[in-house]
Order: sequence, then C-alpha cells, then structure tokens
Amino acid sequence: MFDMGSWGEILIIVVAALVLVGPKELPVILRTLGRWVFKVRSIAAALKAQVEPFLQEGEIEAYMKEARRQADEQDQVEPRPKKKVQDPS
Repeated sequence: MFDMGSWGEILIIVVAALVLVGPKELPVILRTLGRWVFKVRSIAAALKAQVEPFLQEGEIEAYMKEARRQADEQDQVEPRPKKKVQDPS
C-alpha cells in the first residue's frame, strides 16, 4: 500500500501525528516508542544469543551424522584395508 520510501508519504504521517497527538506530546510519545523499540531489540538479541549455541550444536550433529553415513557408504563400496598391529616387544 505505502512505499515508505517516498518523502511525501513520510510528511503525511508526520503531519497526521502532529494533528492527532499534538506538538507538545509528540516528543514524549516518540521517546517512549524509542525506549520500547530498544527493549524489544535487546530482548530479541538476548534470545538469539541463548538459542544460537543450540542451533549450532544441532548443525554440528547433523554434519557428523552425514559424515558417518558417507564413510559407511564408502566402506561398503571399498572396504578399508586393515592396519597391521605391530608387536611392541
């Protein structure tokens, strides 16, 4: 609906906010809105920091399973030669 990149649309939104809220209350509302945005972003960053290690752990486990599966398939096609164990004495 709105492109939000156009200066005309931004001007319309600012004028509508001034008319609806008033010039005295607009800075207070914008400051409060800024605080809420900051809180939401900080909560989202904290949540992401807590979840990220679990996601990486899952990716590593999936990678290891895939590597084991490929190694098993390769062993079925070409068995690995047995290593000769040398007698330490």
